[in-house]
Amino acid sequence: MGPELAGAPVVLIVFDAMSAGHISHLGYPLETSPNLDALAADGVSFSAAFAPASYTLASIPSLFTGRLPDRHGVTQAEHILRAEEVTLAETLAARGYQTFGAIANIQGGPLHDLEQGFEVYEELFRVEEGTPGGHGMEIVPPERFGPVLEDWLIERDPTRPPFFYLHVLQPHMPYAPPIQHREGLVDPRYDGYFKDGMTREWMIEFAGNGGRIIPGTGPDKIPLEDATAVKGLYDGNIRYSDAQLGKLLDALRAVDLYDDALILVTSDHGESMWQHGYLGHSRQVFDEMVHVPLVVKFPKGAGVPPGQVSALTSLMDVYPSICAWMDLPAPGELDGQPLAGVLGGVEDPERELYLRSFHREPIVALRGRDHKALIEPDRDSEEERWLLFDLAADAAEKHPIKASDHPALARLAALRAELEALGPGAVRGEGPTAEESALIQELGYAE
Repeated sequence: MGPELAGAPVVLIVFDAMSAGHISHLGYPLETSPNLDALAADGVSFSAAFAPASYTLASIPSLFTGRLPDRHGVTQAEHILRAEEVTLAETLAARGYQTFGAIANIQGGPLHDLEQGFEVYEELFRVEEGTPGGHGMEIVPPERFGPVLEDWLIERDPTRPPFFYLHVLQPHMPYAPPIQHREGLVDPRYDGYFKDGMTREWMIEFAGNGGRIIPGTGPDKIPLEDATAVKGLYDGNIRYSDAQLGKLLDALRAVDLYDDALILVTSDHGESMWQHGYLGHSRQVFDEMVHVPLVVKFPKGAGVPPGQVSALTSLMDVYPSICAWMDLPAPGELDGQPLAGVLGGVEDPERELYLRSFHREPIVALRGRDHKALIEPDRDSEEERWLLFDLAADAAEKHPIKASDHPALARLAALRAELEALGPGAVRGEGPTAEESALIQELGYAE
């Protein structure tokens, strides 16, 4: 297993905050993702793929290292990836790949030393002149990525196989898709606060209130008509991003790279639409915040039939899978494993995925096929809630079972203790600058 894919072009595309629960080919009743659906029909879609963390700055390094956030050490704003961590880009570069990266989310790049292994790396959110917000950074629209990829395709060294990595900000907040991507998703008669999408002012206020907001009337609630519009705008942001995916794939076809390329499309985390009283992500580990699409299109002739795989899957599986498929040396002590159901990958029916929130004392969970054990610290006391969800009977995680003696909770507590014993990750010290913090706040983040 492996040599038949050696030297194939590799394309990895991340759409930020793209919830698997809002993807058409995964069962969403509205049409949000026609291009991703078409790619899935040409490849393999992993319907039970999960991010190890519900926020970007921990999840992206896990994607690139195949390791849990608490092992690679990047879990907080001041953390950077240790130089001794070996990334997918470094592994491909060592095999002769020319590595290109471009990102639109400040949380997923050099701010945390995540550019390791890239020969060309572009932070598209940085601009030379100040923005209306008063800092030299901007919210990057997804259409910026087409020209970037087209330039790379022209400038690349044709004697070396390419690795292209694109991290598109949308569908992440602010939800403000162009009007053509709202049709059938947002009521055209809606004339409320979000009629033009989320504003910078609302985003900053949202960042300060902790994301805990539910539809209804009264304090800390959002009117139902506004909530409905917000959900439609989020779906529109997915459709907006998906349209650009179509253009990126067309750019590969135009230079005859599509058929020969290994193309992977995924997200760094999901997005909550008030299922548990939250809008957005990062603050919990319920499925809506960690369930992501993962579509893999294999090179023509690889012998992988199109289809859907339901095996429990992690973003951390991408790195060891590429290593296995291409006969590349994988670092030891990876938490990911080769993807099940393709090229000899075997499903482990007992597998459990460790999940964490962004908190310094995080909410943690073990997610199995039919259960989720969850430990949630009480911020106002030294107590903890130990909960168990029977996912076979309660897929929405609405009815926790108080079962502190369940074996899954014991395994979760033991793994948490093991990870805590590793100590803090690498720390830069100064963290983001004032300008960087301003952009982070505009994306809805607050400590």
